[in-house]
Amino acid sequence: MKIELKENIVYESFENKKDMMEKILKMILDSKTDKIIYKGNPTEINYKMMKKVLLKDYTQRINPDVIKNMYNEIVKSNSNRQFCIIYKNK
Repeated sequence: MKIELKENIVYESFENKKDMMEKILKMILDSKTDKIIYKGNPTEINYKMMKKVLLKDYTQRINPDVIKNMYNEIVKSNSNRQFCIIYKNK
């Protein structure tokens, strides 16, 4: 399942590691590895990365709980999907 987080940033979730690795392999073959921002378990992403992928101006001061809740809602909408890739679309 794909969700556009902000302009040119996509969150794509997968049911299993094999599917995620196939997507990564396809990106490697297309020479797009520099586009990958994060890969792995979506619940293990750190706060700094959440802020970077969700906010247009990630230097602004926002309550950390607001950002964490925004990200957790995205993860919850992809129930039973334990793997994800966050990447630049263009």
